[in-house]
Amino acid sequence: MLNDYQPILYTAPQTQDEMHLYFLHDAHMGNAEHSAARLNAFLQKVDEDPAAQVLVIGDMCENVVAGSKGDVFYQVYPPHEQKYRAKEIFADLHKAGKLLAVVPGNHERNRITRTTSMFPLYDACVMAGCEGLYRQHFAVIDIALGYRPRMAGKSGGDQQHYVGYITHRAKDLVNFHTADTIDGIDFFAFGHDHNPKDKPRGKLVYDVNKKMLRQKTVEVINCGSFLDYGGYAVDGGYRVPAQKLYMLRLLDKGRGMETVGFYV
Repeated sequence: MLNDYQPILYTAPQTQDEMHLYFLHDAHMGNAEHSAARLNAFLQKVDEDPAAQVLVIGDMCENVVAGSKGDVFYQVYPPHEQKYRAKEIFADLHKAGKLLAVVPGNHERNRITRTTSMFPLYDACVMAGCEGLYRQHFAVIDIALGYRPRMAGKSGGDQQHYVGYITHRAKDLVNFHTADTIDGIDFFAFGHDHNPKDKPRGKLVYDVNKKMLRQKTVEVINCGSFLDYGGYAVDGGYRVPAQKLYMLRLLDKGRGMETVGFYV
């Protein structure tokens, strides 16, 4: 496995003036409440979008084993089949040039690795031929987009850079968010609690070259899930989760970012 601190670098063609980041997360394939219809509709939407790139943010599989929070007898198909389905999805996205990064969730790292020492999403990436896109705990993604010619009299040009950070679980408190601990990022995306939110965080940044202080907004997206309401969510007294999903538009030439909510 590659070190988490090794960033994933992606350079878009200079003719591409925007990119659409989709977040694939909390599918819990194998769970009786997994919505295959919503997941398939999401994948169809990605397939039809020529500017799409997908960031996988964990809990693709249910992976209930003895001692897990979930009921091992409640899975509709076993962990090895869940892993194979993840491999199929990753392989299709990778072949289409639309898979950007993969990190696991607690269902693929904590609970099953404690018992079996298996890493299902890593195995899925290896089988799909995209091992280099996997990070074990978090991923930093550096995206170069578009083309901006340099000033008159200077040759060449530059691309707009966006830096993102993805992890499965984050602290989301009133006065503190995990995104606040990371400098230099433009967007942060996480999942885990199945409670979708677009919650940007503002910060002050000092530019040492221009000798000035400026405001910066970090787009923070709490991804939802691909689950219907039922099972342990009902037993635990959790509220019905919203079914909204998010896409983040990255624009070239300093035009910034735009969060777009959608339903499938």
